[in-house]
Amino acid sequence: MNGSLAVNKHNLLEALRGALSADAAVRVPYEAALAAWEAAPGYATALLSVYESPPAGCGGAERLLAVLCLKAAVGRRWNERRSGEPAISDAEKAEVRARLLPATDEREPALASQLVLTAATIARLEGLAAWPALLPALTASCTRPAPLDAARGLSALYRVVKLQASRRLLAHRKAFFALSEQLHAPLASLRTSHARALLGRVQPLLGGPADQPIAGSGAGGEACALLAIKTERQLLLHGYARAHASQAALASVRDFVELAAAASSAELALRRALDACPLAPTAGAAAATADALLTADALLKVALVAAKSLVEVQEVQPLALASCVGRALAVAASELGSRPFSAGSADGSEKLLVRLTTLLRNVVCCASYAAAAPGAHRPHGRPPAPEAVACEVAVRSFVLSSGLASVVHSLVTRALPLGEAELLEYADDPEAWVWEEAASREGASLRRCAERCVSSLAEQAAARAAVQAAVHAAANEAAAAGLASCEAVLRLDGCYAALAMVHGPAEADSLCAVVSALQTHCSAAPPDSAHLLRRRAASLLGHSLSAPELVRTSAHEQASIEGWY
Repeated sequence: MNGSLAVNKHNLLEALRGALSADAAVRVPYEAALAAWEAAPGYATALLSVYESPPAGCGGAERLLAVLCLKAAVGRRWNERRSGEPAISDAEKAEVRARLLPATDEREPALASQLVLTAATIARLEGLAAWPALLPALTASCTRPAPLDAARGLSALYRVVKLQASRRLLAHRKAFFALSEQLHAPLASLRTSHARALLGRVQPLLGGPADQPIAGSGAGGEACALLAIKTERQLLLHGYARAHASQAALASVRDFVELAAAASSAELALRRALDACPLAPTAGAAAATADALLTADALLKVALVAAKSLVEVQEVQPLALASCVGRALAVAASELGSRPFSAGSADGSEKLLVRLTTLLRNVVCCASYAAAAPGAHRPHGRPPAPEAVACEVAVRSFVLSSGLASVVHSLVTRALPLGEAELLEYADDPEAWVWEEAASREGASLRRCAERCVSSLAEQAAARAAVQAAVHAAANEAAAAGLASCEAVLRLDGCYAALAMVHGPAEADSLCAVVSALQTHCSAAPPDSAHLLRRRAASLLGHSLSAPELVRTSAHEQASIEGWY
């Protein structure tokens, strides 16, 4: 097909159909024609016409391709990128904006995502000021009473806000600061109402009649809550020079902490109720069970998104947690100690624990908080911000309390030990298992995340003694419980792994003290699993033998260590 042909509906539809061909010899000429037409006047509006009023014989695939071509043309031709390179005219731009605005409420998911992304790209390329009708229309669509309708509006608003946040020039940053002030309060209200509606479904599901399905907040309610949180997160991350100076931002972060805790608690309550009291096999009971499971899944997603928001906000705006650091640490500690999960299964529970563990480690090890401690070195001599002082006091209180020991105990006894399925993988191919474990990402594996958390906590001067004591207590507790089962051996194996993390090579004297205990444990373990303890003990002792300080130990201690080899 020749790209010099006039751009009209007939030629455009023929090109779209040809570009969908599986035969490359047929497809390539039509793709070239579509690319050549990008510079032609009226191309963008013609594509919109195919989408809006498809001619006879035009199916969903052709409409979707028309929208994709429109998105590509907008990205490449909306503004003049090089001198002499044709761009879309101002008149055609105005027509595209006017016709694209109602299209952002498209119900077909595949079309909707591309149309919204096209609108968001236009808003990013020229700014919201050039499209004054966009933001009011989107904010109005977010408040519609039907959850599915509101979800479409929130999805469009989220895309627009996310791309606006990616503009980096100073003028753009100031515009986004103003946008955050404008949107934050309405978004917080939407998030609160949709989250409350979702949480409100739990009690009727727990106490309602077993043979009747429970009416919830309507399909799409959980999507509204998730999208509102994600959009609000963009405002917190990029919409404030100092989030801790905004009461709205501080309130949102507090709400995220409470929402993560409430959603997690409600989700566990639903699953425990279903496990404890399975419903009778009737049609009504099946519907109620399905509704409860869907609600539990939605609550876990909300908890995951809220926890991820807290992690990201703490990394970018650490002082934004000034009013809720203690509460955030308490929530993380509680979840680490009680939430059931399947190690290595990448289920939602493990993801939530990974995010909360990351949050706890980042908070306790945050340099912005430590700089506010009494006696800390301040190069410029300025006093620390009150928010930094509040965070430091909360972290110090947590470190000096029993909360830190509880967290370390949970990490060592629940997150570090191998599962039985993982043990089988290790036995099948130890080298491949060790390589995969070393290459695994910290954000995807609770064990990897826990390893870094324990090591990081032990590096903090104020927490080091408490962390070491907690690890030793966990190891003694695991050994005292007996080593008759594989699970008990794996638990002690996790404790040995932690011992190497919390003791540096310079502490050879303290490592020498555990040699006799290691020998006793390895002797008491069942023959089929004793090799795990011997492997870990050898690694621990090699860790100590690498220290130059070992020369200060007695000849008897050196002999007892070298006897292992």
